[in-house]
Amino acid sequence: ALSPMARGAALLTLGTAVSGAFVAGNDAGCAYNTWPYMVDDRDVGGDAVFVPDGLLALRPAWRNFFENTATVQFDHRNLAYATALTVGGLAASARFSDAWPALPASARRWVGAGALAVSGQVFLGVATLVNCVPVPLAAAHQAGSLVVLTTML
Repeated sequence: ALSPMARGAALLTLGTAVSGAFVAGNDAGCAYNTWPYMVDDRDVGGDAVFVPDGLLALRPAWRNFFENTATVQFDHRNLAYATALTVGGLAASARFSDAWPALPASARRWVGAGALAVSGQVFLGVATLVNCVPVPLAAAHQAGSLVVLTTML
């Protein structure tokens, strides 16, 4: 029962890492520098929104997923949330299942390492974003994606 969930977590992690490459390539981390909202204009009398305008502004529509700063940033954030929940769910399912004692010690360590790595990666991602992508944090976040992906393999 854990194996399909582990494969799903690995694929979701890979998708999140690939979407991160589009964030970097579009300099999308330099826009929408608030969290958890993508737009937070409450300090100037505006609104705070999770879904910004213009997500599908480009034509043909598929270009938005690769070239539209708002869409690229939105996709990466939501894939990251899904990855964190899935990896956390995998760790919880493994730990609290009857299979836990039967898992080799190395597998138990990798499950724990994955949960720890994804937690650190979320923290690095948010810190990178709200600080307007300083290179040391951005580099750590990119390296972190490799750590998370490695733990999921």
